[in-house]
Amino acid sequence: MNSTHDTRYHSTLDFLESHNLINSNTSILDCGGGTDFIENFLKRKYPQASIDSTSSDLRYDLDIPSDTYDLVLCMEVIEHIKDQDSSIIHDIATFTGSGINNLLKECARVLKKNGSLLITTPNIHSYKVFHNWLHKGGEIFNYRLHPRELGYKYIEEIAKPLFSRYEYSFQNVWNTFDLHMEHINFYENILKSNGLDTTNRKEDDLFFLCVK
Repeated sequence: MNSTHDTRYHSTLDFLESHNLINSNTSILDCGGGTDFIENFLKRKYPQASIDSTSSDLRYDLDIPSDTYDLVLCMEVIEHIKDQDSSIIHDIATFTGSGINNLLKECARVLKKNGSLLITTPNIHSYKVFHNWLHKGGEIFNYRLHPRELGYKYIEEIAKPLFSRYEYSFQNVWNTFDLHMEHINFYENILKSNGLDTTNRKEDDLFFLCVK
């Protein structure tokens, strides 16, 4: 397995198991994985689980019947989703989130009743991002190939009308998170001394769980 993703996969599996979201009978859709990594990893422990992967443009409707899956995974995917194509100048000139909105609607549609969607995505509130803001000239967010990295409130706004409930947590899952503790402690002291929130800033990833 790719060492960069090893911690992330194990953390995701631990999360799924701790929330009783996966067993040998679970039907799973992996959105945008692009490789067999996730399927091979999950089937090591759950060889009987049914795992499908998408191959279409995730900005648009999925060619999948409604109420099909127990679990949908969007692991480090939504930050890669661009807007849908448009000829309207306002859409071209701004980020509308049309692709992300449609993806989450489709995920809700293909889930069975009481099924779950797990979204994982970089934590834009982390000290790593804060560090990048302060050191001008570098990329502000975690990875330059992401069209848009999203905070939990943005996802919450989309998820709220689509799902019966949701929750989120923050975790450290990337082996490439290389900010030294001396920097973290320094930034933490700056924020605390100005009365600012320091929670969930040491973690590099957001786990957002939605239940239909």
